[in-house]
Amino acid sequence: MIVRVLLLAATLLTGCAQHIREAERVRITYDPGGLLSSHHDQAGRYLFAGLAVEVEGYCASACLIYAVADNACLHRDARFGFHAGSNAIGTGYMARIMPPNLRAWYLSGPSSRAAITTLGTADLLALDPGAWRLCDG
Repeated sequence: MIVRVLLLAATLLTGCAQHIREAERVRITYDPGGLLSSHHDQAGRYLFAGLAVEVEGYCASACLIYAVADNACLHRDARFGFHAGSNAIGTGYMARIMPPNLRAWYLSGPSSRAAITTLGTADLLALDPGAWRLCDG
């Protein structure tokens, strides 16, 4: 019984994010974030497998790990959510992976607030134009 409950809980928790894997790419249509370690590990698996990552929809918190990866591109209508980490280590990790101007913006406010502040792809491009790649099409 306990095993069944744990499996159900794991299914529900991992089912929250929508990563659609296709032949050569993964499309992120909705990812509210979660554990940094899980997102970091999954991003590494995508990179190792040679999969392109396309951020198409909502990508908040730890999901940014996918967006900053070398194999990632952003759709023009993607949205990104930022907030304080659950601890100083998490906040510091997120700040370190960000391009410099986004990092400065993050540390000037959103890194100290629990509420999510949302930016669009155009905002990220305006802050750090050379740091992001737009998806084709």
